[in-house]
Amino acid sequence: MKIYEFKNKDKEREDLLKYLKTVEWKAGEHLYKIIFDNKIKQKLGKDGKVFYAVEDGKIMGFFTLVNQDYIKLPQYDRFIAMVWVDPDFRGRGYSKDFIAYAEDKSNLDQIHIITQHKGLYEKMGYKLIDVFTDSIHDKDYLYEKNL
Repeated sequence: MKIYEFKNKDKEREDLLKYLKTVEWKAGEHLYKIIFDNKIKQKLGKDGKVFYAVEDGKIMGFFTLVNQDYIKLPQYDRFIAMVWVDPDFRGRGYSKDFIAYAEDKSNLDQIHIITQHKGLYEKMGYKLIDVFTDSIHDKDYLYEKNL
């Protein structure tokens, strides 16, 4: 597996947009629109970045670094967001690889994740710092990690 930062080159853009159309997750649709409209910085923030992973010539997942995620928390800046591993590639620990890569590329001392998943990110050294029940999901969890 190789991870790339999206640079909006013609072939890369075409391949990623084609892949995102196949993702059956609302965040995939959202990311498709952001890339299609060329609005990465406007929608993901001034430090926003999109990453995608390829294995054997096939895109097999993506993730982003954003200034704010879907719950706006201005007291925090920089989140790992939209972590997606294609169903054909799950169960191999790729989400841990994605998180580690995002942490490294963030160049920060502290990073956050907002998620519906409880139990996954603790295994990667994240500490649960808040729970939200009035968001777009029944429950959302805010995690923090000192890097």
